[in-house]
Amino acid sequence: MQKIKILVDSGSDMPREYCEMYGISVVPLNLQIEGRTVLDDDNLDTAKYCEYLKVAPEVPKSAQPSPQAFLDQYRANADCEHIIVITMSSKASGTHQSAVMARDLF
Repeated sequence: MQKIKILVDSGSDMPREYCEMYGISVVPLNLQIEGRTVLDDDNLDTAKYCEYLKVAPEVPKSAQPSPQAFLDQYRANADCEHIIVITMSSKASGTHQSAVMARDLF
């Protein structure tokens, strides 16, 4: 049987329980909040983040994950026959390009 790994970026907003159930790994985007970089991962309290957005002095920006973030996932799953990566549209984000660059390095 082939071993397949699915990776998604955090823009998918995939519920943690679903990811755990199906073995899906999430590559987090970076959020730029008041000059700090925060990972959009399980440590981000989304309820607090939504409350913060109501009073934020400026709208936070998101940034694509680095190619290294994808490369780390590819290496961690090198025993898989296939790695399927689902990202936001390449027209809306550079995340797809980071995944492709990492694939080429891998």
